[in-house]
Amino acid sequence: MTKHEKSAFACALLLAGATSACSSNVGEAIRPKEATATEALGATSSLEACEADYAKPLVIDISPEDRGDLEAKLKQGGPVVNFDCKSMKVLPTCRMKSTEYKWVGYTPKAQLVEMESGDDLGASLPLNGMSFKAALDRSGRLNLATMTVGQRSAGMLVVDRNNLEGDCAKATHVVNSVWVGAFKLESGS
Repeated sequence: MTKHEKSAFACALLLAGATSACSSNVGEAIRPKEATATEALGATSSLEACEADYAKPLVIDISPEDRGDLEAKLKQGGPVVNFDCKSMKVLPTCRMKSTEYKWVGYTPKAQLVEMESGDDLGASLPLNGMSFKAALDRSGRLNLATMTVGQRSAGMLVVDRNNLEGDCAKATHVVNSVWVGAFKLESGS
């Protein structure tokens, strides 16, 4: 697979999740929902184990638009989000007052996450990972490579509602820091 094909595949993977909810297949509407392994075994899922009070979700697991919103908010004041361990949405009209993010660069840190099952996918990318399930089923493996080169941090110790401005009724979390770098998602071994 060429570099261009890999990039196109990653873009296609991103679009797969957006279009799968628009299916007009009547069989899908009639057929009962299949139980997941977690449901069948009565086990606690990684989502149930999520600590929503202090979370570190991967932003690669949110839409490109939301990643862009997050990046813009880091430059315009502190981003405020609605996060429940299943989804994260940047609130476009809410921000933290007088927040400045300081850059700290460090030696690049690389990580490779290999996902070979739906459980791996859900654990590694809990927000939208299952949207890549069809690609995982086709290829047998998805590899997520990340490289971080620094961190932007506000260094906040305490935040309360008085620190927020705008329409913040749905606010559940503020973004105190972000790791900066790159990622690549590929199929295959």
